[in-house]
Amino acid sequence: MKNIRISGYDFTLLEFEGNDCDFNWSAIAADPGLRHLPNMPVTEFSMKYGRIVDRVREHGASPVILTLPPVDPEKYFAHITRGFSEEGRRNVLDWLGGTPDFIREWHEMYNCRVLEMASRKGVPVIDVTSPFYSRPDYGKLLCEDGAHPNAQGQAVMAGALEDGLRKIIEERSLEGLGGVQVAFC
Repeated sequence: MKNIRISGYDFTLLEFEGNDCDFNWSAIAADPGLRHLPNMPVTEFSMKYGRIVDRVREHGASPVILTLPPVDPEKYFAHITRGFSEEGRRNVLDWLGGTPDFIREWHEMYNCRVLEMASRKGVPVIDVTSPFYSRPDYGKLLCEDGAHPNAQGQAVMAGALEDGLRKIIEERSLEGLGGVQVAFC
């Protein structure tokens, strides 16, 4: 954040994707019996995210945390195992406990840590997760990789952002969205 100018903005929106909670899937496919750690363990993720919040405040800006967009476990499993042998795909599936649903549950654990950290630090949160989960077919709002919102999903997120910012502004008695400056990191 050394070169980012955020002090002139009313809010700095912070969103981190699920890459931090991801695993080395090739290594799991090769040897599911080993202990495999995520790219960033959840405790480290929470601590680093908290430090980023502190840095934003040090730069004179007001951080706002966004929840993590959801993951479609079936699509994501197909994406992460593309190009794997049948044995490799089976190894990953076995390591996941026999179902890709573990991917969504693991991802949600990181989302819970985001909420805990935001609460501990007194940072407002905009929930971009629930508008997806409120739809039984939320996977249709995600790209083929099962992790990134497609155009429809981005529209859902934009609506959640607008609603969330409006509520924060109302709570702080600011005048409408028109004069508010927002940085997105």
